[in-house]
Amino acid sequence: MYPSLSKDGQKLYFSSNRKNGNGGFDIYFIENNNGQWSNLPKALFDVNTPYEEIYPYVHEDTLFYASNKDGGLGGFDIYKNIKGVSINLGYPNNTSFDDFSYLSVGISSFITSNRNGNADIVSLNYNPIQISLNGSIGFDADTSAFGGQVVYIFDKDENKLVDSLKTCLLY
Repeated sequence: MYPSLSKDGQKLYFSSNRKNGNGGFDIYFIENNNGQWSNLPKALFDVNTPYEEIYPYVHEDTLFYASNKDGGLGGFDIYKNIKGVSINLGYPNNTSFDDFSYLSVGISSFITSNRNGNADIVSLNYNPIQISLNGSIGFDADTSAFGGQVVYIFDKDENKLVDSLKTCLLY
């Protein structure tokens, strides 16, 4: 299900609930060797979990996919996997609803999501900005940040507070 072809046309990624998978739907690929597609799908062990991994999409050298694994914002979230490391795309790509199919074109991203009550295509446009941060955060000897420190992100051009975050105390 949900096939996606690599940029060079040599790998076909798909999701399947094949026997002996990690659980539920997992992502696999087959390779094209001299015009012949392999019959033995290879599992992506650095992506697949006991949960569901669906809707693979390859852009450049990055695999995007959706999963309902632990640690997401809710339901299905979109992840990117670069060189074996999966990263949740976070908000606004992901919400507490199901966000599950991803396509990138230039500065625009298109996501299939049920955040509006129905499965719809949501378009997000990114306008890259550069920010510089100035300040300091205290760290313990084990390199974890002291809890309760607040970082403020301030837009000097607009003269307004953009965002803030507070470091957590880990036990």
